[in-house]
Amino acid sequence: LSFTGGNRDYLNGHVRVGGTVDKVGGLVEYLRKEGNGARDNSYVALNDVYLKGVVDINEDNKFTWRGDYYDENSQSTFGITEAELRNFGWRYNPFKNDEFSTSRWSTTATHQYRYNSDVILSTSFYWSQFSRDWWRQMNQQPTDTQCGLDFREARLDGRPIDVDSCNFTRGRMRQYYAWGVEPRLRVNHGLFGLSNEMDVGFRVHYEAQHRLTEDGNAPRARSGARIENNDRFADAYAAFFQNRFIVGDWSATPGVRVESVNYSRRNKLPGQGAEGESSLTQPLPSFAMTYSPVDEANLFFGVHRGFAPPRVEDSVYNNGNSVEIGPELSWNYEVGVRAWPYNGVQTDLTLFHNDFQSLTSVGTIGGNDTPVAQGEALFQGLEFGNRTDFAQIFDWTHNPYLQVAYTWLPTAEQTSAFACAPLSDGSMSRNCPNGVVVGSRPGNRLPYAPEHLLTATVGYSHPSGADVRLEAVFTSDQYGDFMNLKRGTDHPNGPDSIEARSGQYGQVDANWILNFAATYLIRKDLTLYATAKNLLDQEYIVDRVRGILPGSPRLLQAGFRYDL
Repeated sequence: LSFTGGNRDYLNGHVRVGGTVDKVGGLVEYLRKEGNGARDNSYVALNDVYLKGVVDINEDNKFTWRGDYYDENSQSTFGITEAELRNFGWRYNPFKNDEFSTSRWSTTATHQYRYNSDVILSTSFYWSQFSRDWWRQMNQQPTDTQCGLDFREARLDGRPIDVDSCNFTRGRMRQYYAWGVEPRLRVNHGLFGLSNEMDVGFRVHYEAQHRLTEDGNAPRARSGARIENNDRFADAYAAFFQNRFIVGDWSATPGVRVESVNYSRRNKLPGQGAEGESSLTQPLPSFAMTYSPVDEANLFFGVHRGFAPPRVEDSVYNNGNSVEIGPELSWNYEVGVRAWPYNGVQTDLTLFHNDFQSLTSVGTIGGNDTPVAQGEALFQGLEFGNRTDFAQIFDWTHNPYLQVAYTWLPTAEQTSAFACAPLSDGSMSRNCPNGVVVGSRPGNRLPYAPEHLLTATVGYSHPSGADVRLEAVFTSDQYGDFMNLKRGTDHPNGPDSIEARSGQYGQVDANWILNFAATYLIRKDLTLYATAKNLLDQEYIVDRVRGILPGSPRLLQAGFRYDL
């Protein structure tokens, strides 16, 4: 049992009950969380119920079932303009009528069969259903005009607005279903006189989407004229094989996975009835090696073909025609070391090189409301992690400790211009001059790819059960658009243009955040804890995609955990 409370009306309660009787085990969990978000009019409340059951049928057969129900109701909406931020501050959000409600049911069932100590077959079945209704008065971004030109100009000028005077609300209602089965076989064998670990299996996956969009003519409308009625389907089939060869301190693991995806889409609006299909198949090879020259270090290398299939709407147009957008494809390399040079010291260092032959950008990234686009890109850098516990090094009972996680991304480069997909009638969006996303060109840095990410923690654990830690989190500058603009006023349309004032263009400045946490074990079954997030109450921007979104203000929380 745990409970946490804090400022901004934060409440978090968690109950977990479980046990085992003979060969049957069970677990029930319930979570309730509510509070205000980072801005005005951003209340959220959610419930999560989790069930788990395990049956050891016999020494060779085990059955596990999991079920989950989740619901959320929140006032989710988009960002604000530059002038609104200047005039009304970081917590300003006038859109009190926007509502985001979801519910999700999911379940998995897994049977594990142990033929012998070297052969294990696991078969999993899964199913989920997710519903989402999102009603909002500004459909996409601060420059929308559904509430009228005067409403938009007031926002761009930083004047107060009355959202109850806007007789428009767009509702996007979605139903998502997914189900599938995945058998996986693990075999330990002695091919070529070596130790081998083989994994082989396949997956069959189906999903369906039912999408409605309606335009209401009142500030809090929850129904209206239907402008979208779509059914979208996908079925995906995958087979995979990998074998790990172990030779002394070395291991090598070649593998391959083949993905095949079929798409279909049906427009159900009256007078439409268009249908279309598309499909793709992609082999995905991989290879990994490890070497442990000493007990204190492990070297590793890996390369694999990266793959992410397109969405249904990025594969089939609403009129049934195919879209010229393929999957995301990349070659991803990493090499590194995991080391334990001293008792109490653990270090990881990884160099990575991710070369995208096709990287997909949804149209709202970088200040644009464009069709989906694709281009070539290169990401390369390093990741470093370290944990040092001085009690283990010096054999102390008190434990000062340090922890660092750092990512350096010197290269996040567009190696080609990102080309827009044409509209369903074959024409090109006005936001894609010459068929290219505004400002995209080889050599520019990709938006939302900061060069430096650092989390550094200093802490102290007392033998009595007390632990305190201070954490610093740093995120460096990042661009909010493909043009790499420093400020919105640098927009080529001019400093007084709609785009320059929208809040969607320009740099997202670097920020430092300090967090603090303390726990105290009063007795073995009772722990008290307190946290302070954004201790110095720093004000900073985290996102410009659909207007300016601020980071969280200072959050002070405290609670207890009781274990029977």
